[in-house]
Amino acid sequence: MKLDMENTYDRLSWDPLFLTLFIQAAKVLTRNLNTLNQIPQFIGYGMPRKRPEINHVSYVDDMITFSSVDLFSLRLIMVVLRKYEIKLRIED
Repeated sequence: MKLDMENTYDRLSWDPLFLTLFIQAAKVLTRNLNTLNQIPQFIGYGMPRKRPEINHVSYVDDMITFSSVDLFSLRLIMVVLRKYEIKLRIED
């Protein structure tokens, strides 16, 4: 799943305070996505054994999340993304 946060990033980039808040929120999003790997029922993206567990890659205003097709795991990811959206008060 690719998340494009360009509109939010562009809206905030003119104000250093909001840009800082955006960056901090992205760090929290990363931390929350990483904690999903600690939930026993969460089935992440299949990787060979003894490799780091990767569930997302982010760069500036884009993020790609990796997951299995397990419905419970996808719902957990959506909960994390929804909380992120609410915290930033992203509007259509």
